[in-house]
Amino acid sequence: MSVTLSVAQLADIEAIDRCNRSVLPENYPRDFYEAFLQSPNSISLIVKPALEEEQEDERKAEEKTAAASDEIAGYILCMLQNDKKKAVVAHIYSIGVYPQFRRRGYASALLKTAEALLGEKRTDIKCISLHVRKKNKAARKFYAKLGFGRTKVVKKYYEKPREDAYLMKKPLKPQPSIEKKPTSNVQIKW
Repeated sequence: MSVTLSVAQLADIEAIDRCNRSVLPENYPRDFYEAFLQSPNSISLIVKPALEEEQEDERKAEEKTAAASDEIAGYILCMLQNDKKKAVVAHIYSIGVYPQFRRRGYASALLKTAEALLGEKRTDIKCISLHVRKKNKAARKFYAKLGFGRTKVVKKYYEKPREDAYLMKKPLKPQPSIEKKPTSNVQIKW
C-alpha cells in the first residue's frame, strides 16, 4: 500500500474540517485552521491514499469513492511552542483518520513524517506531546507503540463529553532528512 502525504494548505481546510467533525468530538472554527496553517511554527499534513487503477475489489472501490469525495484520508496538526521551562516542544493539537482508512498505516505515516519534519525544522525540540482521552485505550496503545509515554493526568481536559486526559510525550532526537532517507511507501508533496 502506498500513501501520499502533503503539507496542508489553506485550500485543504474544508477537507480537514470534514474529517475532524466526522471522527472527533473536538472541533474548531475556520479561523483556527487559517491561523494554524499560516503559522511558521506549525507542521500540518494531510494524507491521501494512492490507489492503483487495477485495484477492483469492493473495499478498494469504497476507499476510492471516499477518497474522491472527502479528498483526504486523514490529517495532523502540530505546533511548536515553549513549555513552562522555556524548552521547545511540539504539540499535536489534532490527528484524525476516517474509519475506513484506519489500521492501514495512515496515522503512523502522519505522526512519523511530522516528527521527521519537526526534526528538520528545529534541532532543539525536547519532545512531541499530545493529549488523549483516558478512556481511549486504542489510541493510548497506538501512541505507546510509537514511543509516547503517559506523563500526567489533566483533569476535565475534554469538554464534549467532559473527560480527563493523559498528557503523553515522546522525547525527540535529531532526525535525518526525509529527503536523504526516503520511505518506500510514503511520498511527500510540497
